[in-house]
Amino acid sequence: MGERIERVLVTGAAGVIGRALVPALAERFEVKATDLVGGDGIVVADLRDARAIEGVVAGCDAIVHLGGIANEHRWEEIAAVNIGGTQAVFEAAKKAGARRVIFASSVHAVGMYPRALLGVDVVPRPDTFYGVSKVAGEALGRLYAEKWGLEVACLRIASYQERPRDRRHLSTWLSPGDMVRLVSACLEAPTLSPVAPQGFCVLNAISANTRRWMDDSGWAHVGYTPVDDAEVYATEVAHLHGPEDEISEQVQGGFFAAADYRGLAGDAG
Repeated sequence: MGERIERVLVTGAAGVIGRALVPALAERFEVKATDLVGGDGIVVADLRDARAIEGVVAGCDAIVHLGGIANEHRWEEIAAVNIGGTQAVFEAAKKAGARRVIFASSVHAVGMYPRALLGVDVVPRPDTFYGVSKVAGEALGRLYAEKWGLEVACLRIASYQERPRDRRHLSTWLSPGDMVRLVSACLEAPTLSPVAPQGFCVLNAISANTRRWMDDSGWAHVGYTPVDDAEVYATEVAHLHGPEDEISEQVQGGFFAAADYRGLAGDAG
């Protein structure tokens, strides 16, 4: 649906995913990195500052939007950064004539669903304000795709970890290597979906886990072939879990679904 993507902006580049993704993408693309905090080669920009975001997006063919609060927080913080900031990224991409945005959504957009194989076309069931922000981000992505022609892939990232740390991760693990493979596939795919709108898709972002609860809809179309399987770690972590009768052991979102879970809001008082 256009020329090859060459210049890629990564927001949230100083975060856990960004630190691994930026150097890997730099092997294939010209990469620009931005975050709220500085660092080696990172341009400082606040997602709440629309003008600053327009400045870092300018000249880029695609944006990998990882930036935001990656946990539960007070609604005011989540709304300003994760929803307002995401809209600023999409708007800047539209104004700059960028071709594609890869949006880091989350399993927490559907975190209240039971632990059974889950597709990408279900009604959202967020487990937190954080999950709500990811639902909003997906909706913004579809709006900008259908109304203004921006190409958007929303990745419902489950458990991004170096290695699984508990039983839930045997189903939800996304390895760093597979994250690179998924983002690269979404940047390089000629189209993002085999059906209209071809410029929009939602993809479950997990590795090739034997026990997965999230399906592989759309993987083949964008060319994503995960190679890692959490089952390799089963003997180490299968026994690590909470009481079976707790909601955190019954739904996709794990402990985020607990009624008293406050995440960063708890730290803020």
